[in-house]
Amino acid sequence: RVKWDCPKCRGCPHGRTKRHCAQCSACAHGKVRRDCAQCRGCPHGKLKQNCEVCSGCMHGRIKHSCALCSPCPHGKVKQICAVCSGCPHGKVRKYCSQCKGCEHGKLKHCCSLCSGCPHGKVKRQCIQCSGCVHGRVRKNCGKCTGCPHGKRKHACVDCSGCPHGKVKRYCRHCSGCPHGKVKQFCLIC
Repeated sequence: RVKWDCPKCRGCPHGRTKRHCAQCSACAHGKVRRDCAQCRGCPHGKLKQNCEVCSGCMHGRIKHSCALCSPCPHGKVKQICAVCSGCPHGKVRKYCSQCKGCEHGKLKHCCSLCSGCPHGKVKRQCIQCSGCVHGRVRKNCGKCTGCPHGKRKHACVDCSGCPHGKVKRYCRHCSGCPHGKVKQFCLIC
Protein backbone atom coordinates (compact mmCIF):
# COMPACT_ATOMS: atom_id res chain seq x y z
CA ARG A 1 0.00 0.00 0.00
CA VAL A 2 1.13 3.51 -0.73
CA LYS A 3 1.53 5.72 2.28
CA TRP A 4 -0.86 8.34 0.97
CA ASP A 5 -3.49 5.67 0.36
CA CYS A 6 -3.23 3.97 3.73
CA PRO A 7 -6.58 4.13 5.56
CA LYS A 8 -4.81 2.58 8.53
CA CYS A 9 -1.17 2.21 9.36
CA ARG A 10 -0.51 -1.48 9.86
CA GLY A 11 2.24 -2.43 12.24
CA CYS A 12 2.09 0.74 14.31
CA PRO A 13 1.34 0.61 18.03
CA HIS A 14 -2.34 0.93 18.90
CA GLY A 15 -3.67 4.40 18.27
CA ARG A 16 -0.72 5.50 16.20
CA THR A 17 -0.31 6.13 12.51
CA LYS A 18 2.36 7.11 10.05
CA ARG A 19 3.23 10.61 8.98
CA HIS A 20 1.02 12.17 6.30
CA CYS A 21 -1.87 9.75 6.84
CA ALA A 22 -5.10 11.61 6.18
CA GLN A 23 -6.84 10.32 9.28
CA CYS A 24 -5.68 8.77 12.50
CA SER A 25 -8.06 6.12 13.81
CA ALA A 26 -8.32 5.43 17.53
CA CYS A 27 -6.51 8.61 18.46
CA ALA A 28 -7.10 10.33 21.76
CA HIS A 29 -9.62 13.17 21.62
CA GLY A 30 -8.09 16.20 19.95
CA LYS A 31 -4.86 14.44 19.08
CA VAL A 32 -3.24 13.14 15.91
CA ARG A 33 -0.09 11.15 15.22
CA ARG A 34 2.99 11.91 13.16
CA ASP A 35 5.89 9.56 12.46
CA CYS A 36 4.34 6.93 14.74
CA ALA A 37 4.87 9.24 17.70
CA GLN A 38 2.22 10.78 19.88
CA CYS A 39 1.53 14.48 19.62
CA ARG A 40 1.70 15.08 23.35
CA GLY A 41 0.06 17.97 25.06
CA CYS A 42 -1.85 19.29 22.07
CA PRO A 43 -4.91 21.21 23.26
CA HIS A 44 -8.26 20.16 21.87
CA GLY A 45 -8.72 21.14 18.25
CA LYS A 46 -5.05 21.30 17.42
CA LEU A 47 -3.41 18.96 14.94
CA LYS A 48 0.07 18.15 13.78
CA GLN A 49 1.74 19.49 10.67
CA ASN A 50 0.47 18.26 7.30
CA CYS A 51 -3.08 17.54 8.46
CA GLU A 52 -5.34 18.21 5.50
CA VAL A 53 -8.31 19.25 7.61
CA CYS A 54 -8.33 20.82 11.02
CA SER A 55 -11.87 20.32 12.30
CA GLY A 56 -13.23 22.60 14.96
CA CYS A 57 -10.92 25.47 14.15
CA MET A 58 -12.07 29.01 14.60
CA HIS A 59 -12.85 31.00 11.47
CA GLY A 60 -9.70 32.01 9.65
CA ARG A 61 -7.44 29.77 11.68
CA ILE A 62 -5.53 26.60 10.95
CA LYS A 63 -3.09 24.49 12.94
CA HIS A 64 0.54 23.86 12.10
CA SER A 65 2.96 21.78 14.14
CA CYS A 66 0.75 21.77 17.23
CA ALA A 67 0.83 25.55 17.33
CA LEU A 68 -2.02 27.99 17.00
CA CYS A 69 -2.12 30.16 13.93
CA SER A 70 -3.31 33.61 14.89
CA PRO A 71 -5.84 35.08 12.47
CA CYS A 72 -4.17 36.06 9.22
CA PRO A 73 -4.98 39.34 7.45
CA HIS A 74 -7.64 39.17 4.76
CA GLY A 75 -6.47 37.26 1.71
CA LYS A 76 -3.63 35.53 3.49
CA VAL A 77 -3.36 31.95 4.71
CA LYS A 78 -0.90 29.59 6.35
CA GLN A 79 1.38 27.11 4.62
CA ILE A 80 -0.11 23.73 3.65
CA CYS A 81 -3.60 25.18 3.14
CA ALA A 82 -5.16 23.46 0.16
CA VAL A 83 -7.01 26.54 -1.05
CA CYS A 84 -6.08 30.17 -0.68
CA SER A 85 -9.31 32.12 -1.01
CA GLY A 86 -9.40 35.79 -1.76
CA CYS A 87 -5.96 35.95 -3.36
CA PRO A 88 -5.26 38.05 -6.46
CA HIS A 89 -5.30 36.05 -9.68
CA GLY A 90 -2.19 33.90 -10.00
CA LYS A 91 -1.04 34.46 -6.44
CA VAL A 92 -0.99 32.35 -3.30
CA ARG A 93 0.09 32.84 0.28
CA LYS A 94 2.71 31.07 2.37
CA TYR A 95 3.58 31.66 6.00
CA CYS A 96 0.99 34.44 6.18
CA SER A 97 3.04 36.53 3.75
CA GLN A 98 2.28 37.70 0.26
CA CYS A 99 3.81 35.94 -2.71
CA LYS A 100 5.16 38.91 -4.61
CA GLY A 101 6.30 38.90 -8.18
CA CYS A 102 4.23 35.92 -9.34
CA GLU A 103 3.51 36.24 -13.02
CA HIS A 104 0.03 35.61 -14.38
CA GLY A 105 -0.88 31.94 -14.04
CA LYS A 106 2.05 31.02 -11.83
CA LEU A 107 1.71 29.80 -8.26
CA LYS A 108 3.97 29.15 -5.32
CA HIS A 109 4.85 25.88 -3.58
CA CYS A 110 1.91 23.94 -2.08
CA CYS A 111 -0.44 24.95 -4.88
CA SER A 112 -2.73 22.14 -5.92
CA LEU A 113 -2.40 23.16 -9.56
CA CYS A 114 0.33 24.99 -11.41
CA SER A 115 -1.39 26.21 -14.56
CA GLY A 116 0.48 28.07 -17.23
CA CYS A 117 3.94 26.97 -16.14
CA PRO A 118 6.79 27.39 -18.63
CA HIS A 119 7.74 24.36 -20.72
CA GLY A 120 9.57 21.74 -18.68
CA LYS A 121 8.27 22.89 -15.33
CA VAL A 122 5.70 21.30 -13.05
CA LYS A 123 4.07 21.70 -9.65
CA ARG A 124 5.31 20.01 -6.49
CA GLN A 125 5.32 16.22 -5.90
CA CYS A 126 7.62 15.35 -8.79
CA ILE A 127 4.80 14.70 -11.24
CA GLN A 128 6.07 13.60 -14.62
CA CYS A 129 7.47 16.56 -16.48
CA SER A 130 7.35 16.33 -20.25
CA GLY A 131 10.23 17.85 -22.11
CA CYS A 132 12.75 17.46 -19.32
CA VAL A 133 16.42 17.00 -20.08
CA HIS A 134 17.38 13.31 -20.17
CA GLY A 135 17.80 11.94 -16.64
CA ARG A 136 16.34 14.96 -14.92
CA VAL A 137 13.03 15.78 -13.28
CA ARG A 138 11.34 18.90 -12.00
CA LYS A 139 10.06 19.75 -8.54
CA ASN A 140 8.46 22.99 -7.45
CA CYS A 141 9.19 24.43 -10.88
CA GLY A 142 12.89 23.92 -10.20
CA LYS A 143 15.56 21.61 -11.56
CA CYS A 144 16.60 18.44 -9.73
CA THR A 145 20.16 18.13 -10.98
CA GLY A 146 22.35 15.06 -10.83
CA CYS A 147 19.53 12.52 -10.95
CA PRO A 148 20.35 9.40 -12.97
CA HIS A 149 18.17 8.10 -15.78
CA GLY A 150 15.05 6.42 -14.43
CA LYS A 151 14.07 9.11 -11.97
CA ARG A 152 10.61 8.22 -10.74
CA LYS A 153 7.33 9.98 -10.30
CA HIS A 154 5.57 10.54 -6.98
CA ALA A 155 3.57 7.84 -5.22
CA CYS A 156 4.72 4.27 -5.76
CA VAL A 157 4.97 4.10 -9.54
CA ASP A 158 7.38 1.93 -11.42
CA CYS A 159 10.93 3.17 -11.52
CA SER A 160 12.79 1.87 -14.54
CA GLY A 161 16.53 1.48 -14.35
CA CYS A 162 16.76 1.48 -10.56
CA PRO A 163 18.71 -1.17 -8.62
CA HIS A 164 16.61 -3.98 -7.21
CA GLY A 165 14.59 -2.75 -4.23
CA LYS A 166 15.74 0.80 -4.60
CA VAL A 167 14.43 3.95 -6.23
CA LYS A 168 15.36 7.59 -6.33
CA ARG A 169 13.62 10.52 -4.70
CA TYR A 170 15.30 13.83 -4.12
CA CYS A 171 18.41 12.18 -5.53
CA ARG A 172 18.62 9.80 -2.56
CA HIS A 173 18.38 6.03 -2.23
CA CYS A 174 15.39 4.37 -0.62
CA SER A 175 16.35 0.89 0.55
CA GLY A 176 14.08 -1.92 1.60
CA CYS A 177 11.21 -1.09 -0.75
CA PRO A 178 9.43 -3.64 -2.93
CA HIS A 179 11.09 -4.12 -6.29
CA GLY A 180 10.74 -0.99 -8.38
CA LYS A 181 8.50 0.78 -5.91
CA VAL A 182 8.96 3.27 -3.08
CA LYS A 183 7.07 5.39 -0.59
CA GLN A 184 7.27 9.12 -0.43
CA PHE A 185 10.10 10.28 1.81
CA CYS A 186 11.28 6.64 1.87
CA LEU A 187 9.00 5.88 4.81
CA ILE A 188 7.22 2.56 5.30
CA CYS A 189 3.50 2.36 5.82
